[in-house]
Amino acid sequence: MVKINSVDEYNKYSVSRLKSYGTCSQLYKNKYVDKIKVEEGSYYTVLGSLVHKVLEDYYKGGRSTSLIELFSINAIEYLKDMGAPTDWDLAKGLISYTQGVQELYKKARPEYIASDSIRKADGSVASVPERTTGWKRQYGSLGLEGIKLSVNKLSQGFDIRSQDKDLCDVFAEAYNLLLNYKHPPIVHTVEHIEYPLSHLNMNTMEIINPVLMPDKYGGNSGIYLNGYIDLIGRDIEGKVVIIDHKTSSEEAKVDLIPYNVQLLAYAWAYEVITGETVSYIGISNIRAGTHSIAPVPSKEERDSLLKTLFNKHILIKNGVFFRHLPESNSPCLKMYGNPCPFLSTCWGDLANKLGY
Repeated sequence: MVKINSVDEYNKYSVSRLKSYGTCSQLYKNKYVDKIKVEEGSYYTVLGSLVHKVLEDYYKGGRSTSLIELFSINAIEYLKDMGAPTDWDLAKGLISYTQGVQELYKKARPEYIASDSIRKADGSVASVPERTTGWKRQYGSLGLEGIKLSVNKLSQGFDIRSQDKDLCDVFAEAYNLLLNYKHPPIVHTVEHIEYPLSHLNMNTMEIINPVLMPDKYGGNSGIYLNGYIDLIGRDIEGKVVIIDHKTSSEEAKVDLIPYNVQLLAYAWAYEVITGETVSYIGISNIRAGTHSIAPVPSKEERDSLLKTLFNKHILIKNGVFFRHLPESNSPCLKMYGNPCPFLSTCWGDLANKLGY
């Protein structure tokens, strides 16, 4: 640990923050330099936080209690962590709604062949069962709409900033993701969960697991690399494995894992802190229940790739920022699946004219 005197001494970059500069340097400037406040979409932020919290409890408990049991038992605590109301009736309503939706998904699966199975009009299995008449009919018969209205009333004031989804949808999707979760088979023993990198304890003013960025990228100026590693374990031979959990719909390609700068930065940081060699890095796709694991590349290859991440500090320090042009194929229109939250800041009236 490192003791500091004030927050002013705690200079840091997170991996995600440095990556955001690579996505769009002007977005970085708007968000972190000019500190322009905008309402960014939070549905998937809340969803990811909820799933990660359940997984954290699952592993810290030695996997002795199932994910779904933890999810149901600790619903109120998870609501509290998210800043939502902690009313017991709200928690019961969310669990009731979630279990009802899961019952419908069960009836929509190909292996379910009872008379109340949910199918398309021609009898085939629907890829989007929620749109079928059978789903809507049974959704109504289970009283799920009423439960949803009740939950929304109880959770009034907790905004997940989504036009078509609410707290019930967050819980139902999280439940479904956790049902799909599979422990990475390469991880024989679990060493750490949510392992902190350069985390400041505000009570003691101590930096936990301090790791300075390389000197030429700010370490000699006291700049730390900050973040959390989702899971650190060992394979059956005792080799260190680092896993990042993802809830996105896009599966990670194994061939690209050795080029993932976030995982490489985590591996580098863990080696700096512990002196141990990290042998494998990978992504656990919770939605698909799959794992993409690869050996860590050679030190030369890794350092070359990390250079592309760390040298962004030099560009930021020198005030190098640029905007994308307002074109139909601009990444500003599809950043993270949605238009950039700073679109009107950069495009002005044009954003409004185009309906963004």
